[in-house]
Amino acid sequence: MTRTDQSSRDRQTQLELQASEAELRALFAAMTDVVIVRDSEGLCLKIAPTNLGNLYKPIDQMVGATLHETLPELQADMILSYIRQALDTQQTIYGEYNITIGHQEVYFAANFSPISQNTVMLVARNITARKQAEFALKHLLEQETQQRKELTDKNTALEKAK
Repeated sequence: MTRTDQSSRDRQTQLELQASEAELRALFAAMTDVVIVRDSEGLCLKIAPTNLGNLYKPIDQMVGATLHETLPELQADMILSYIRQALDTQQTIYGEYNITIGHQEVYFAANFSPISQNTVMLVARNITARKQAEFALKHLLEQETQQRKELTDKNTALEKAK
């Protein structure tokens, strides 16, 4: 192989790499999910540049820190258990959790997918709107149940009165 051939192949490889990187940047820019790589101890190794508004802390405070250094204890324990379950089984694990970001309770549905024996990729979607709808529906169902009970009680009292 001549130097010219090698140089041409190197340029082609470089162009393909640049195109691939551009595609990944576009993919991450289009995603609304949070994408984080963590190890078995919950150490944050990487955060994809997606929807940063769904992060509890800024990226520079999260990368290189453990879950317990960056999240409330209850949420850190829960997420760490999902991570360890995914690593133990080498299967993708689904889990839900909530975190107060700012002054709002934010709910997430996440997949914890092993990418090695010691690391997982966490892909979390904000499901707050869905959870709020579920809570509203539950409240309506409880109201309906209460109204039915009151109606039954009134009907029973009416029958006794007759």
